[in-house]
Amino acid sequence: MKKKPTFLTTAAILIVIGSSIPYILNKIMTSKSIYRLTEPMLIATPKGAPYYMIPAGTALHFQRGFAEGHQLYTIEVLAKGKLPADRITEKDVEATWLDPIAADDVSRILQQYPLSKEELIRILKAKKLTRDDLAQIVREWKDD
Repeated sequence: MKKKPTFLTTAAILIVIGSSIPYILNKIMTSKSIYRLTEPMLIATPKGAPYYMIPAGTALHFQRGFAEGHQLYTIEVLAKGKLPADRITEKDVEATWLDPIAADDVSRILQQYPLSKEELIRILKAKKLTRDDLAQIVREWKDD
């Protein structure tokens, strides 16, 4: 014969479930996705130029998305020695933009940045460059 749960047992179960919902929602809402770049990307200064390269393999922590279609990510870096920086307030922060490397940029990037063979292969594959495109880049290559 099955016993029916008593009122107190049912109430205790509901209280436990009800009190754990905010904890579970908080964990879901505060857990941020982390992504690892599969190809190098260009990173601009807040003023928009010049561009620098952020390497493939860099971990990006998703913060939030905007209605305009862009997303906010943060990166963690380890700095050697004393950080040459000034403390600023959050209202003084200007966004730094991260852009994929366009196929048209590959030639310029090869001349400006020391790329490993693996990074070059990742860029070429990601941009789906043809052998003719690669031949054109080699023809435009300027030896120092």
